[in-house]
Amino acid sequence: MSEVSMWPVGLAKSFRIAETGEEFSYEKNSIEKVGHALRYAIGNIVDITLREIRNPITIVSLTAIAMVAVTIAYYPATVIGIIAKVFPLALKIEPWRLKFALYLSIQMTILGVGIRALGRFANPSFIEKWKTGDLEPVYIGDRKV
Repeated sequence: MSEVSMWPVGLAKSFRIAETGEEFSYEKNSIEKVGHALRYAIGNIVDITLREIRNPITIVSLTAIAMVAVTIAYYPATVIGIIAKVFPLALKIEPWRLKFALYLSIQMTILGVGIRALGRFANPSFIEKWKTGDLEPVYIGDRKV
């Protein structure tokens, strides 16, 4: 039997049974649950976006979000000034906090993916099924769940 790659175990959002295509459900350990919670917000947004990427509304929305993210990253003081015209309390937000929030969300997502993978590797019954080839990964953006 050839060696099975372990990369999909850490990167897949879920798994399905290879023969039937049905979703594989298993008891997640606490480590995997923590990792899933850390990556949930950004991971869900990315998953939905990749599933709907051919929709023109999604393309326009992604372009607008990217423009806002770049603006926050490079001109946080300007962003606060614009937001303050609608929400005056925004003047109390310091520009470095916007950058830090963006940085923190990215780092928490990466940490969540790693912790979730660690939790899956620590689940012997799951890994045994994976190594026998009974499971196939469902990646983010995959329409077949």
